[in-house]
Amino acid sequence: KKDTDIKDLINSFSSSTNDIPSTKKIIITFLNVIKDRKPYTSSYITDELTKLFNLTEEQRSRSYENSKDSIFITRIRSARYSLKNSNYIEEISQATYQITSMGLDLLDDNQKEMEEELEDIEEVIDPFEIMSEKSGELRKELAQSLLQQIKKAHWRKLEYIIVELLMAMGYGDGKITGKTNDGGIDGVIKEDKLGLDNIYLQAKRWDNSIGRELVQSFSGALDDMGAKKGVFITTSHFTKNAIDYADRLQSKKIILIDGERLAKLMIDYDIG
Repeated sequence: KKDTDIKDLINSFSSSTNDIPSTKKIIITFLNVIKDRKPYTSSYITDELTKLFNLTEEQRSRSYENSKDSIFITRIRSARYSLKNSNYIEEISQATYQITSMGLDLLDDNQKEMEEELEDIEEVIDPFEIMSEKSGELRKELAQSLLQQIKKAHWRKLEYIIVELLMAMGYGDGKITGKTNDGGIDGVIKEDKLGLDNIYLQAKRWDNSIGRELVQSFSGALDDMGAKKGVFITTSHFTKNAIDYADRLQSKKIILIDGERLAKLMIDYDIG
């Protein structure tokens, strides 16, 4: 039997889309860890795989979004199930595995034959990866739908939304200001019960980009109110000059929220 270089095998397979090894890489490396035909526990195999892939503690423990499940451990489980299902390994006792004759034969194959056989292995589709991918697609579609609905609605709807949103985010009680004599202020959030510290809001339901002039005008409105905090929200986007201007402000803080971020926050806080 030829001596297989595990490191070369790892590098020979295509990499995953991130820095955590794919299930395909794990399958062959898994077999190499136990190729001496001795029984090994799943914890030992996991530790050996971590060393062979030279993973950091962060990479090993990194989890899926909105889940505590480790990506690496989940992929090991998928690889283990595929190997067991294809009779390349057997579980001789609880969480203890041993390579089979078929597994040894697979390791004895050349690179091309090995890859061809791997294609035939029934791999488990990682449910967390599928959920994460589909969740991202759904969020994107929902965000686009939300923005379209806002743009079609009465202009005042956006003002109510931004006040609801800031309140849902925990910034205090809020209200819509009257359109007359508001100085460009569409809403106000009272961060404390007495209104000693307020956040002033402006909403623009636009398709065109928001430039520096409009942000500067909002800044002037804050000065007239003696305010130090403002949030400017639009259904479109801000120009680079507008963003740079807001970032350079020293005497006050203006947060700019474009349509994409607005929609994401609405989804996150169940608004609209």
